Amino acid sequence: MKIRPFMLTAILLLVILMIVTTAYARDLSLSDALVLAGEHSHSLKKAQADRMAALYGAKAARSGRLPTVSINAMGTYISEVPSLDINVGAFSMSREVGTHENYQTDLRLTMPIYTGGRITGGIAAAEAGLSRNRALEQASSDAVCFMTRYSYLRLARTDQEVTAVEASLARIRLVQADVQALHAAGAADSVALLEAELAVTGASLRVTTAKNERRAAEIELSIILGLLPEEHLAASDTLPQPSIDQQVAILGAKPQIEVARAGIEHSKARVRLARSAMVPSLLVFAGYSYGKPNLDRFNDNWNDYWTVGGQLSWSFNLGRQTTHESQRAKWHLRSAQREHDRVAEELDREVLLARQKLLLAYERWVTTKSQNRVASDSYRLARAGHREGALSSNRLLEIEASLTEAESSEAAAQVDFHIAQAAHYYALGSDKLKRGF
Repeated sequence: MKIRPFMLTAILLLVILMIVTTAYARDLSLSDALVLAGEHSHSLKKAQADRMAALYGAKAARSGRLPTVSINAMGTYISEVPSLDINVGAFSMSREVGTHENYQTDLRLTMPIYTGGRITGGIAAAEAGLSRNRALEQASSDAVCFMTRYSYLRLARTDQEVTAVEASLARIRLVQADVQALHAAGAADSVALLEAELAVTGASLRVTTAKNERRAAEIELSIILGLLPEEHLAASDTLPQPSIDQQVAILGAKPQIEVARAGIEHSKARVRLARSAMVPSLLVFAGYSYGKPNLDRFNDNWNDYWTVGGQLSWSFNLGRQTTHESQRAKWHLRSAQREHDRVAEELDREVLLARQKLLLAYERWVTTKSQNRVASDSYRLARAGHREGALSSNRLLEIEASLTEAESSEAAAQVDFHIAQAAHYYALGSDKLKRGF
């Protein structure tokens, strides 16, 4: 098959496009990640849909206070109608009672006057459901923000880990070069060469492992953001230095406590509805009727009339069903109150624990930062001693491994602090959870 020039050009362009797409990494800030995650999250979209359903449910419940208009129109044809026959001596008469064709239109306006709390209770229950769904939407949003923040920080942590192990590999290769120079000068034996080569192999494996972990973190974040897993991401934000706010944090309006409060309000509405069944309901209505033959069954004429009235309804069960329902609603209310107390206590405990973990993460970062500084100075002095022949290659490699561990520990401690800080924001219900650095 002969390849034409334009086909070769298209293939080259496709290959170049694939290379550029593979090499290109999308710079992503934490603020951008939070926006993308909110737009993609299916759980958040479901919570938003549930909240809109509850909103219209509350509107429908409020509409129960307004009048209701009903219209009923009907047309029929009857093949046989009754007739009135009179025979008195020579006098006889026969007349149909009704008509074959019947047309009727009824219009009625109904207005509730007193329902004993049925409408009010229904509105309260619907509004409690709306409050609950709003809180659940907020809870879903907080969860999405926390998971996004965690995944973003995990990507940043793997970036720092890759940087640390690559720096370690570069240092070990320098050590290997020094060992080779010393061996050439007769100041190092073959064992030192093998140890240096083994150290380079181990450092290369750590670089490969770190890059694989970074790719896994990248894929996880891409899924949360709704991006293609093949797309490469780069955390563009620089992590700020950890710091502790000395002010006492105040627990905000946590969605969990709002859900519990909505449960109390819903239970109160159920108590009100149960009690409303013990009293009668009163409504008034006005109607207009137009049709043929309508009221006059003997004359096949169109006519109309007006109706105005009221209706009183009251029913109760002889087995005290209404009383039992009222007691059940009261016990549901007590259960909701206890649930509110449990959630409030649990949230207070979570805030205290999150604060304590944040303090511990800060102290760990301070310690690892000091250890990294000492390890760096130790490695600098050890390398100088190794060049002068005062330190063995094996000992230098051990000191280098300590430096690598110290660098990785400091980077991990910095990221762990920000993760603990995010958990603290989440426990507090703080708006800072939804912001960038």
